[in-house]
Amino acid sequence: MGDRIVPSLVFGTHPVPGSPPPDPHSPQPDPDTGGIAGDGRRLPRRELDLRRTEAPGPGALPILRTAHPRRHAIRTFDEKGRIGDRLLFGVLGWHRRMPVSIRVHDSGALVVRRDPRGESALTERTHVAVPAPILRWCGLDKREQVLLVAVPSLSALVIHGQETLDRLLPYPEGLVAEARPVGEGPPAARTPAAGVSGTVGADGASEVADG
Repeated sequence: MGDRIVPSLVFGTHPVPGSPPPDPHSPQPDPDTGGIAGDGRRLPRRELDLRRTEAPGPGALPILRTAHPRRHAIRTFDEKGRIGDRLLFGVLGWHRRMPVSIRVHDSGALVVRRDPRGESALTERTHVAVPAPILRWCGLDKREQVLLVAVPSLSALVIHGQETLDRLLPYPEGLVAEARPVGEGPPAARTPAAGVSGTVGADGASEVADG
């Protein structure tokens, strides 16, 4: 049914078989206040509420996943190679003008870490400004969307090209074909994503950049 409300049904007196016809001059039922009884008593109005009721839900469902703290974001480099995410940087505890180091990984990912001796610093708007030569080395372009991954344990940010998502995420056509109605079948088993290790800095040092 829709959200339409059916007008109230007003119940008054009813003629008894064999009784004389009603007097046209006698009080008539009032649709707003109710009917009038034969002895002059006012009858209360009775309403039939036919408003829409909520459709039944699917019932108790198994929990397929648990809440996960946000540490990923899709953002776009601006025309000057700057990028940022307020909530993600808040998870890292980063602030404006904080010194950082910018390094590269053999996979083409960028790794930005809090570093008191870093050669770079966050901007006044708490963005990472990646120099153009580093962007070109990673095959990234200005105005390109990338995946940001926060690593709070290392106070680091890993920047991936979106092709990383295509390699890591399940085959989308298969997901569509194998989708089932909610509540049917066993709950799916979820496993944490594997970390990324072996970050190589510009000075040749090796570090760990967990996922």
